[in-house]
Amino acid sequence: MLRIHESFLKSIDEGFVRGGRGGAVISFNGSDTLEEADLMDALRAVSQRYDAKDFDTDTLRKHIAHDIALLKTIQKLVSPITPEKDAKLQILKALLISKPLKDAKRLIFTQYAGHGKIPLCHLNPK
Repeated sequence: MLRIHESFLKSIDEGFVRGGRGGAVISFNGSDTLEEADLMDALRAVSQRYDAKDFDTDTLRKHIAHDIALLKTIQKLVSPITPEKDAKLQILKALLISKPLKDAKRLIFTQYAGHGKIPLCHLNPK
């Protein structure tokens, strides 16, 4: 979410307000690997674009900046919680390798922006 918000601010700097899902996926997945100019080009290509002049960009920018500050605070608070220290994750992993789940097929659904196919852990019975 932080990357999406930051790239949204960049798009306003570039003179457009983006809409649609495609831009959010590129913002999330591409912001670490694409140069800023390439990121903006990719966003322009897949996003619904609206001229920034049609918006109260000063207010929009303030609101997004406020959200970014909150997201950074949340990130700072949760960053010490690594998978090894995440009690719920460790309990789930222990349950998955214990009977009756150990020898059965298990499906675990999780939401991960843009993917939907990130494995929680690789466990192969037998």
